[in-house]
Amino acid sequence: MRPVSYYSYGMNRNDIRVTYAFDRQTVADIDQLAEAWGVSKSEATRRAVRMACERFDLQVARMSPAEVLEYGLVHPTRSRKETAAWQRDARALRKDWEPR
Repeated sequence: MRPVSYYSYGMNRNDIRVTYAFDRQTVADIDQLAEAWGVSKSEATRRAVRMACERFDLQVARMSPAEVLEYGLVHPTRSRKETAAWQRDARALRKDWEPR
């Protein structure tokens, strides 16, 4: 008996069709990415979303404020020098601020 092969023409069987509303600039950005990467607009959108998810730490997004603070202490995003400059600027802004 011959093995049976299944062929899918067109849409991948795992694809899910969805509808999103984008502003004109986002559509233009997707068009440019698709052209630059030499892929379809759908593939450009998939890649862009995948890249954004890789850059955005979803674990941090689910943390409580206290957990975020603790995470920030262990994984600083600024050097000590940058932090000191930011603190000086923030203090100066607070000092100059007058309530209405």
